[in-house]
Amino acid sequence: MCAWLTFQNDKRVYSSIPVDLSEHGAQFSTEKGVGEGETVQVNMQLDSTMVECVGNVMWALSPSEGFHKFEVSFVNLPPEQRDNIKNFVARQGKGETVREAI
Repeated sequence: MCAWLTFQNDKRVYSSIPVDLSEHGAQFSTEKGVGEGETVQVNMQLDSTMVECVGNVMWALSPSEGFHKFEVSFVNLPPEQRDNIKNFVARQGKGETVREAI
């Protein structure tokens, strides 16, 4: 599972591994600093399914070892995309939240 993130006013693409993924949002970690309330374009590869959505940064922590950790809440996620995430999480953790080490 991998995600590619694009931030407001920065068209570079940053890769990250989603942590605590759910149909509502996920945590990410990148070398780019981000602030609460910013909008993020999220593209995630979940097995053979690509999920593309927009998220709002709910909180962000100061950098640790050069990486900024933050949580994104998915906005206006279409039902099909929401189901893709729910099904992926169910397959990975038998209904539990997916956690991966960064």
